[in-house]
Amino acid sequence: MFKYIRALCASALVLAISGCANFTALDLFVDKPVSKDARTEYDKQKQENAPKKESGKRILYINAKTFRYYEYVTLAVNKKQEIFIDLFAAGKSLGTLEVRKRKICLLKDCVRKWPAAKEFFGKVSYGDLFDDIFFGRDIFGGVGKVIEKDGTLVQRFQKNGEIIYYRRTSEGVLFKNMSNGVVVSLHQYQEPKVPKEMEDN
Repeated sequence: MFKYIRALCASALVLAISGCANFTALDLFVDKPVSKDARTEYDKQKQENAPKKESGKRILYINAKTFRYYEYVTLAVNKKQEIFIDLFAAGKSLGTLEVRKRKICLLKDCVRKWPAAKEFFGKVSYGDLFDDIFFGRDIFGGVGKVIEKDGTLVQRFQKNGEIIYYRRTSEGVLFKNMSNGVVVSLHQYQEPKVPKEMEDN
């Protein structure tokens, strides 16, 4: 009798674990927008985890098949080290690009991180690549890293048949996939200089 009960419990446990595993795999790797309920939760979390540290204006350049942008932005980071980038066009706000722990949101449309990175960067990518670029960290575990005399960090390497170039200075970062043309550049914003003839005397 006890052997039968143990066998039944073991079978139920295996079914429960496999069911959870299947759900988790689908949940993590299906490239679909988050549901309306999740979007409500997103709005709630946005209030709770509002950016606390403002980093000021930057110039953001993005060139990818899914998104193109070149304009100044404001960048902020909250306590969870999630990134909030306000996008502008001709001085008017377009919305926000948010790099959260498990998802990326562009103008409130959210996608799970790994599928989003793969769709954006191509086959040479990983889920936290956006974070590493925007925070100015080493990418791909620092592979191919060289520190130049002026302190500039350069990573140049080949992975899966594609050539990656990454450059980090005190002014900002540049990521470029030389094979598929994807570029992400984030640099300090410099106020335009007024020509001397236009300055007030």
